[in-house]
Amino acid sequence: KLFLKNLVEGKSFVTNGPLLGFTVEGKNAGDSITLVGKEQKLSYTAFLRSQVPIDHFEIIWNGEVVAKHTLTDNQKTADAKGSVKVTGSGWLLLRAWSEKANIDLPDVYPYSSTNPIYVKSQTKNSKQKVAAEYFLKWVNRIETKVNELPYRNVTEKELVLKDSRNAKLYYQQLIK
Repeated sequence: KLFLKNLVEGKSFVTNGPLLGFTVEGKNAGDSITLVGKEQKLSYTAFLRSQVPIDHFEIIWNGEVVAKHTLTDNQKTADAKGSVKVTGSGWLLLRAWSEKANIDLPDVYPYSSTNPIYVKSQTKNSKQKVAAEYFLKWVNRIETKVNELPYRNVTEKELVLKDSRNAKLYYQQLIK
């Protein structure tokens, strides 16, 4: 039950091998941070453990790299601490990836990304509207696919559509 609860709350990450850990101001993936002013410096800790070498270990703010960390000589482990300055609402995540495939990993290239840690502010971020429009289009594409795919029952399909409607309402509010 705890595993499912964590997934529902966004406390997870995606990977094809590398393991990541990321906290911002003590908050984890899926959590929210409320800014007290227009701009704030947020402290983070991050780690990487991988069975294959990784080239990039980066902190992302609203889709842009805001911090890069150098990996150890073997490029399989990293521990980092730092801070990033944020303005307005948005999201932070940690990602790790390599540009080339590795024979020990049956995929195009190794990668991993945490779910976002959300930052809430009364001040709007200048890119917030653009990001919201992008994700609104994404949710619309998901809804189209949902209506094309088979489901075990009507209830299952309706639950997915309910989530997409909630997501659309959220992104529509950000566009206003």
